[in-house]
Amino acid sequence: MVTTPRIQTETENHRGRWIAAWLLLWTIAVIVVGIWLIDNSQHRAAKRLQITAADQAERIRDRIEADLQILRAMPMVLAAQVNARQLLMEAMRNPNEPVRSASLNAHYKRIASMTGIDTIFLADANGRIIAAHSFTTSDAQSLLGHNASEREYFAEAKAGQQGEQFAIAKLSKLPSVFFSAPVIQDGVFIGAVVVKSTNNRMRNFLNVTGQPRALLVDANKVAIAASQDDDFLRRVDTTTPLAGNLDQRYESAKPDNRPIIFEEHRSYNGVTALTTTAGEGPYIKQWADLNDQRWSVCVMLGTQQITKVTRQWRIALTLIWLVGALLLLLVIRSVRHLHDLDRLANIDVLSGLGNRRHYEAVVESLCDAHDRDRIQHVALALFDLDNFKHINDKHGHAAGDRVIEQFGDHLTKSTRRMDHLFRLGGDEFAALILELTPKAAEQAVTGIQARLRLASGTDDDLPQTSVSIGLAYHRSGEDPDALYRRADRAMYAAKEHGRNRVEVADETAG
Repeated sequence: MVTTPRIQTETENHRGRWIAAWLLLWTIAVIVVGIWLIDNSQHRAAKRLQITAADQAERIRDRIEADLQILRAMPMVLAAQVNARQLLMEAMRNPNEPVRSASLNAHYKRIASMTGIDTIFLADANGRIIAAHSFTTSDAQSLLGHNASEREYFAEAKAGQQGEQFAIAKLSKLPSVFFSAPVIQDGVFIGAVVVKSTNNRMRNFLNVTGQPRALLVDANKVAIAASQDDDFLRRVDTTTPLAGNLDQRYESAKPDNRPIIFEEHRSYNGVTALTTTAGEGPYIKQWADLNDQRWSVCVMLGTQQITKVTRQWRIALTLIWLVGALLLLLVIRSVRHLHDLDRLANIDVLSGLGNRRHYEAVVESLCDAHDRDRIQHVALALFDLDNFKHINDKHGHAAGDRVIEQFGDHLTKSTRRMDHLFRLGGDEFAALILELTPKAAEQAVTGIQARLRLASGTDDDLPQTSVSIGLAYHRSGEDPDALYRRADRAMYAAKEHGRNRVEVADETAG
């Protein structure tokens, strides 16, 4: 009985559930699509960071490699010079006397000034420095007489090879890189030329725009140069024991104290972000080895870009959800408004029952269903309030309206949910009663008439009301108008036979 107030309330509840269901579906759709979009965006951002980190590591490596070629070539060029060879030969002839050459010291000063090298010195076959110039000590001549034989770079030169070593300089105490070349006379090692550069030179190559953290590590994975001061001499990605003469290389520093050990933070579809065990990061990390494999460049890019992309997508998806939800609610409201207009067009406002327009649509549909044997029984009951004109004349139209309202409420409470109720106009009402045999339908209508008689008059402000009822059963093939005419005649017969009664239409009458 979709036209009654009780069903109207159920319809409102159904609409609320329907709206909630659509909002839930929209929310699930946004979440599912959002997860996919964010996941893909994070992967693309992480991949860009990985490519950028690899590109920066390679560019830093290439710049350092190019500079190392200059630094490696410098001692070889100086070792081939005659003045160095002559001074070393003099040192060999006078092993117990100090050998000095002011001209060679001045020459080394000019070379250091032109190339930006910090220190150049010449050591004899025993490692004793006999010529030097340095910009990292207050007195360059203080280097003279010192012994470099314990250094790895000197041992490599003594073996006839080019030497290369990171170490803490003994006099300046600055972290430095030493490059050496042997001086050979008639197949005999007579000394070595050494070029020293502080790690500031290397550090300059690590300061790439937009690059927060970069390291140059040696064979022990110790950071011998770093873009951040705190990273200097920290070990990277390893805790294995250090190799080599550590006292000669790192002095009193202890690289194992604060190793940078990485662990997986999150994987973005194959691109892994790492954090350190000390809680640093997360980073996208890339390595680039130098040509001799002894040194490597490590670049670590922060994942702020991934976080930014994620935040942007979350904001965008929230806005999309809000816009979608508002549009959905707007559409639902519009549909609901149209439905309400359609419902109002079929509802009698005073009684809350269906109006004549709605009756005509419903009765035609039900008669057709009965003709097709989709339903077994259809009965039409017409109700006419007795002496309703007298009520209006004596008590006023407001009282008459309240009687109409009360009778509409009485019909609603006295019928089943499957029945259809209407106010056809004035004081005339109709009920389409379904799936009751003629006897049962007559009993149901009689019960309505009897209960109204008991209920009527309980409101002291309203007069007692009775109703005359005409009942007709739909015959197969009968059109709705014919059914109505038979019920109407029965209703008038009830009026003529004294009112406040039920009359059943003659089934043989046309």
